[in-house]
Amino acid sequence: MNVLSKCGRYCETGIQLLYSLEAGMELDQETLDGLFLIQHAQIKFLQEEFAALLVGGQFDASTAKIVRSLQKNVWF
Repeated sequence: MNVLSKCGRYCETGIQLLYSLEAGMELDQETLDGLFLIQHAQIKFLQEEFAALLVGGQFDASTAKIVRSLQKNVWF
């Protein structure tokens, strides 16, 4: 359920950004960058959740928790 609610928040943020545009208004670079950033964050979140499911299915719960903790603490 947490995954669904978080994805819903990403979608809601994107819709709010689109809703702020007026009819006939062209998209500027700042708006496009914002939409790209929102979608990128959602895809990254979904990839991390998928990886956690894969690890959880192949290893025990404690190993899955370690991997998830490492994912949250890695900065690129």
